[in-house]
Amino acid sequence: MLAKIAFGNVRRSLRDFSVYFLSLVFGICVFYAFNSITQQSAALDLNEDSRQVIAMLSRLIGGVSVFVAVVLGLLVVYANQFLIRRRKREFGIYLTLGMSRGQVSLIVMLEALIVGVGALAVGLLAGILLSQIMLVVTAHVFAVTISGFSLVFSPTAALATLGCFLLMFAVTLLFNVRAVSCFGLIDLINADKVSEKARIRSLPVCVVLFVVSLALIGVAYHELIQNGMLYIDSQFRLATLLVSVGTLLFFFSLSGFLLRAVQSNKRLYLRGLNMFSLRQLNSRINSAWLSISIVCAALFLAITSTCGGFAIADSMNQSIEERTPFDASFTSYTAMSAASPETDENGVALDQTLPDNVAAMDAVGGDMVASIRAAAPSWDEYVEQSCQIDRYSADGLTGSALLGGLDVKIPKQFQQSGDASLGIMGISQLNAALRMQGKAELSLADGRAMLVTTSHSYLDFWCEIASKRGSITIAGEELSLVSADDVALFADTDGGSWCSIVVPDSFLATHGDQLSRSYSVLDVTYRPGISEQDFLDALEVAFPTEGFPTEGSLSDAYAPTLSTWPYFNYTTATKIRTASVGISATIAYVAIYIGFVLLVSCASILAIQQLSAAADNVTRYRILRELGAERLMIDRALLFQVAVYFVFPLALALAHSFVVLGVIKNVVETLGMANFMRPTLVTGAIVLALYGGYFWVTYETSRGIVERSGARRE
Repeated sequence: MLAKIAFGNVRRSLRDFSVYFLSLVFGICVFYAFNSITQQSAALDLNEDSRQVIAMLSRLIGGVSVFVAVVLGLLVVYANQFLIRRRKREFGIYLTLGMSRGQVSLIVMLEALIVGVGALAVGLLAGILLSQIMLVVTAHVFAVTISGFSLVFSPTAALATLGCFLLMFAVTLLFNVRAVSCFGLIDLINADKVSEKARIRSLPVCVVLFVVSLALIGVAYHELIQNGMLYIDSQFRLATLLVSVGTLLFFFSLSGFLLRAVQSNKRLYLRGLNMFSLRQLNSRINSAWLSISIVCAALFLAITSTCGGFAIADSMNQSIEERTPFDASFTSYTAMSAASPETDENGVALDQTLPDNVAAMDAVGGDMVASIRAAAPSWDEYVEQSCQIDRYSADGLTGSALLGGLDVKIPKQFQQSGDASLGIMGISQLNAALRMQGKAELSLADGRAMLVTTSHSYLDFWCEIASKRGSITIAGEELSLVSADDVALFADTDGGSWCSIVVPDSFLATHGDQLSRSYSVLDVTYRPGISEQDFLDALEVAFPTEGFPTEGSLSDAYAPTLSTWPYFNYTTATKIRTASVGISATIAYVAIYIGFVLLVSCASILAIQQLSAAADNVTRYRILRELGAERLMIDRALLFQVAVYFVFPLALALAHSFVVLGVIKNVVETLGMANFMRPTLVTGAIVLALYGGYFWVTYETSRGIVERSGARRE
């Protein structure tokens, strides 16, 4: 009997359960899909590096899932409170008819179980379908093919999802039982007659606070734009504090004068049911300004994280080819020692000073290829082209010396690392690297120097520096900086945002003994048909495991038995691309995961608040109908209230996001190309689908609540 009542209640109240059901389905779907990444990747033919990236991503997703589970748990409890509040009078009638509180609690438990099982089944099915889409996306990101179609199901992710949501349901049931057990019969019967107390605020105070809120938000925008987001410093914290306080004051003061402002326009205020709708809306914002402020902040985080994450990942993927023009690069450091000395089993410090690279390199005239070829005669069978760039440093030649005293706006990262030494390289070696990249060579006359950079975003900045500085002194000789147009871009695996100084070969021949060679980079390209693994296998044959350095710690690469072998660290284009793709995939997946959950949570909270308002005001809508208001007018009034309530926090969140994403764009440009068009369109589509979908469900459910009250009937 009780089960029959529970099924009947769920069937008759499908509209009331719609927001609660949708929130559960979306949460289960996303939770399963993202936690099944490891199982998805098992269906792909990934190399070891890619599998390590997937494993790292899976661990990160697992950590984020704890946060997501907490957010979804709070959302489920909040949504359930609306259902309980809507049905207190119904519970009171059950008790009046002779049911015990235990029986009523059992009905509530059965209803929650029915809705929960249905949401779990639909959510898992949707999650499995979403995971297949993610499988295709992952294969595209890691540039691998899927051999045939196979439906991937992750039992581990399914069990984790089941456990997480069973815990949520258990907490929800406790709240439901408490709602039935703790309230008195008279409170349950009269629940629909209890309304929130209206708080009347001073109009002058609200106007002043509104102006102050706009001023605080404007100052925060200015601070953020001026200082950027490259460093989390005091200016960034100040901007965050100001925009947070400004947002709170904005919604706190809005209800105090919104109605008064509209009342000043009699034609607008007295049109249709605007008088009723504006008063209802004003009252709702007045009582829920804090939750609306929190929703606005969460929407801002959702939009910014999703769009920014997409943009960062997209920019990294677009620029990776440009940043990896060589198949492999070797770096030879000189006179280095380990940063953290190790000890033997007796606790005695081991001497980890690397072999004398200077002597080893001098033995072959500083030629890295000659040094490697001496031990690996098969080098030329695998390498088609190679070029070596020696980097030098000079006393006093730092970033501060180059930038100091100039009337230019210096980016913050250069201000905070001005003591860094600037690299010096010869023009002939740079031209060799440019030839390998298929770029035009540069010319440089004696007595001149040129600035080169690896960063697109700072090319104009270094052009301005070259133009205003005019000359620079190196090793006691003053060199004229060439015109700004000659500041060049080049790819270098060891390059960064700082510029390097290119000098004529004759200058190095004359002043080489006054310069210190910091390191040398050897860039190579393989012969046609040679794979990366073939190349590395050949080197490992020539240099045994204990001698051939692999990527890792300094001590791992040190070979004390090969005193003539210079310390080489190497990297390959494949490793760089895999690492870059791994980072971009991690950023994109986590951004979508968090953004999706926050967006669903915000839309659900707004929907529940509007449904509560509709349920509280059914008597008022009935009176409107009795006074002669047409059904279409009532529908328009409902649509207006729901639309404005959804738009207000979204509009301010979009304003915050617009400013922050503009700053993020400047940061992303340091990674290479910054294309925000596609991320913006994708984010807009997600917001439109989810947020707009919740808006429409809220409106239709509100219409159902009003219709059942008799207010919309002919």
